[in-house]
Amino acid sequence: MRLLLVETGSQEREREREKDLVAVTDRNRIFLVTHFGSKMVAQGFTVDLNKPLVFQVGHLGEDYQEWVHQPIASKEGPRFFESDFWEFLTKNEWWVIPLIWLPVVCWNISVSARMGYTSPQIALMMVCGIFIWTLIEYTLHRFLFHIKTTSYWGNTLHYLIHGCHHKHPMDGLRLVFPPAATAVLCVPFWNLVKLIFTPPLTPAMFGGGLLGYVIYDVTHYYLHHGQPKSELPRNLKKYHLNHHFRIQDKGFGITSSLWDKTTTTAITTAIAHPDDDLNPRSVATVEVHLDDLSALTTTNHHLHRHHHSSPPVATVRPPIATRI
Repeated sequence: MRLLLVETGSQEREREREKDLVAVTDRNRIFLVTHFGSKMVAQGFTVDLNKPLVFQVGHLGEDYQEWVHQPIASKEGPRFFESDFWEFLTKNEWWVIPLIWLPVVCWNISVSARMGYTSPQIALMMVCGIFIWTLIEYTLHRFLFHIKTTSYWGNTLHYLIHGCHHKHPMDGLRLVFPPAATAVLCVPFWNLVKLIFTPPLTPAMFGGGLLGYVIYDVTHYYLHHGQPKSELPRNLKKYHLNHHFRIQDKGFGITSSLWDKTTTTAITTAIAHPDDDLNPRSVATVEVHLDDLSALTTTNHHLHRHHHSSPPVATVRPPIATRI
């Protein structure tokens, strides 16, 4: 067994952070990650978690994909930029999304109404727009957000777009898409809808798509931080957390698994282990001490013994840091 990823710090800091250790195991690989450790070493390049990450991760090269898909299940997110202005633009609360975009949806509905369309007609076009959004959601997530990159700028851009979310999936201030970026993307999407449909249909169709996006972003936040009681949201939550913590190349649908099921990317019951709880750890929780690496072997054995039917990918972490 070889250690591929180790976060190091001073001996005093290591003693203080023993209980903050996260172990991520995948077959014969073991990665050690402390939530607030100072450095992460991957194939000769050190990522310093105490410094802005965006312009560091590109140096990981071919190792970036492996690094970014080993999640740190802490609600504390890293710093992205040195500049406070750019750092501010990367963060926003979930409620900002409906606050900004629902009035735009209502404006599009009002435009359609002034064009003479009846309420049932507008509702039908809105539903069509929402349906189209689900396909856009799936397509972007599968083919853009999970694109394989190895170059410096490729890794950097991927980390900004989606890699940061997989590395720190519980970072509540970076779960929804920044409104400034959404505003920029609305322009080509408006023109695309206008090109595909007739101009009179554009406002309601675009409004429906935008409403679909709002539903998506709010749902995405809830799946990470909510505590659903009913069956449907519980299943959505389990499905999405399996995508983050177990099978990251499947389960690209957020608001619905429809397009996963019509392709080859659905997370099946056999893969997902439905008996697992809804916590990001997925499999087991143990305490691992920095001065007792033999515990890692016990952890690996424990995970394989209880989930021998498929190769486990588990996040073992302290309860406070990962409770959602």
